[in-house]
Amino acid sequence: KINKESQGKFNFNIFNFDLVSLDELFRICSTYKRITFNNEDDFKRIISELNEKFNETINKDGITSYLESKQISVDAELGNIKRLELFFKNILSDNSNMIAPFFYLYDLRIWSDHSNSQDKFDSVVKSLELQSDSSFEELYKKLIKQLHNTLNWMLNKSQEAN
Repeated sequence: KINKESQGKFNFNIFNFDLVSLDELFRICSTYKRITFNNEDDFKRIISELNEKFNETINKDGITSYLESKQISVDAELGNIKRLELFFKNILSDNSNMIAPFFYLYDLRIWSDHSNSQDKFDSVVKSLELQSDSSFEELYKKLIKQLHNTLNWMLNKSQEAN
């Protein structure tokens, strides 16, 4: 829905991905049936996959072209999320840091894939207003809720845009 709205309003897709068939969706979902959220390895796997589905599919080129067409300069060194953040702030008028869950997801992905990154994990836990001893399940649920809220906000703002 977000891509459909952004294509209609801004003439580009926010995310680069193809819709999957129902069979493929069931196959993807079936990989999650054995997840134990209080298991660090499973949590790390989910975080990496979510990051791939969200942050790595951000249409960096489409966002850049659109922003530049509105005379908004985009530093070539900016990554996907930072470009989306510029779009949020300058086009969707985000003054509430709605982009934050994308950064939380990215920081958790860094933590999950790199040693000596505990500070990233701790920072996300604090930003999500969780206790330091919160379970992976609590962290996952809070992150998903915030991502869901951001995606709904993005859809609504895209529908409102002139």
